Amino acid sequence: MDGLDDIANDVLEVGQQSVDFEFNRGDTHYLLTKRYIPELNWFLIVEQNQNKAIESIWMNFIKSTFIGLIVSTLVLFIIITSINYYNSKLEKLAITDELTGNFNRREFIRIFEKAVKWHKKTQLPFSVMLIDIDNFKKINDSLGHLVGDNVIKAVTETCGQSVRENDLIARWGGDEFILLIYGDLNSSESIAQRIMSSLKTNSLVEQLALKGCEVTLSIGITEFASDDTQDSITARADRALFSAKESGRNKVVAQQT
Repeated sequence: MDGLDDIANDVLEVGQQSVDFEFNRGDTHYLLTKRYIPELNWFLIVEQNQNKAIESIWMNFIKSTFIGLIVSTLVLFIIITSINYYNSKLEKLAITDELTGNFNRREFIRIFEKAVKWHKKTQLPFSVMLIDIDNFKKINDSLGHLVGDNVIKAVTETCGQSVRENDLIARWGGDEFILLIYGDLNSSESIAQRIMSSLKTNSLVEQLALKGCEVTLSIGITEFASDDTQDSITARADRALFSAKESGRNKVVAQQT
């Protein structure tokens, strides 16, 4: 056979071990393995086209690499998506109140600073409103903390339905809420009155009223002044809230700068 003439004697040499050879047939390189089978007095000879073998190995390598890249890309996508998802959840947890889903005190302070810059740029007014649930401890003690939590949620929902989209609602702590209203004192008073009226029609509040437990709010409002800080304006709103409570609760008190 062409190409075997130089190694034929070695191939046909009787031995117990398998032996490997290489030879050329034209421009093609071949690998050959021979083994003698004494029981049959036969030589088992297997030859393999090296180019085809390398081509098959190369194709398998490309296929494996391609599949590996797809799997790696998919794994990276899942990891990045998971990281982004949990990062966004952590960011949301850092700025929201767990019970109400509204912003917390930390986020109010950040948005307040943005509102101050907005005011300095546009000279348009904004106000701060503090809301406190009247006799909330009595509600908690007489009806339980679960009802108390539901009352807090009801107040939050009512505030959300009564303010505009760009206004901010945050839980200030306990049964107190703080609102940042983009408007002057008059528009903020109107919103406060709307909150108090809307709360009366809340289904939970109506049910509690039938049981003799009335849910009302005391609200203090003040408008931002050019020399105000976050501490000074919230202190002034707190004084207005205190006046509302001292004068009988279930009232809105607006305090000028």
